[in-house]
Amino acid sequence: MIRFSGRYAKALIGVLLIFAVPILHTMFDARRRDDCRDPALLFVTSLIEGSKPTGESMPTSSDGVIQWSYGQLANPQYPKNPLRFQIVRSFDRAFSSPTNVLGETLDPEAHDVDRVPAPSGELPVHVAIDNTRNPSRFAAWVFLHDGRPTQNPFLSVLASAPRQLLGGSLPVTLLMVDGILIGEDPGPVTGVAKRWFVAAWEQFVKACR
Repeated sequence: MIRFSGRYAKALIGVLLIFAVPILHTMFDARRRDDCRDPALLFVTSLIEGSKPTGESMPTSSDGVIQWSYGQLANPQYPKNPLRFQIVRSFDRAFSSPTNVLGETLDPEAHDVDRVPAPSGELPVHVAIDNTRNPSRFAAWVFLHDGRPTQNPFLSVLASAPRQLLGGSLPVTLLMVDGILIGEDPGPVTGVAKRWFVAAWEQFVKACR
């Protein structure tokens, strides 16, 4: 019988996990399952307080996107230039990337994660501000997976891997708000985004649980 030392065993396990990722990804994609009870209700974004829906978009480059809704939110600093919201639900991990969904490069000086309380559970809200432009740009986003908010969707997918192998892969939902900032205080704009995230999360809970 071949015996491995503890050091080599850990290295072997690491290598096996690396090779297992693409295999698990293929198996997950072969069996997809939307765990939302009433996904059609998520398309009615007008039910989310503050939302002004402007459209839907389904990219032809991927069949894994099951929802891409977008619209406007009032910008308290610059009413003529409203904020943009997006809701993207996808089995394609490329569309879980804020950079890909944003559609432009953001060069933030800081990327913070704020814990925002909500009736149905705390939200880890990512906030990135790019002051290299004039006016400055900001983007904020929240990930949802397996029926709950998560700071890191990749880790959430790995944690639920045993259940997904049996029941099928689950989509990742990305809630996103972006726009321009006027002045040095981002508080009014990020406040609008955070309130919208709470309202969108509560709507998600009503539709999916």
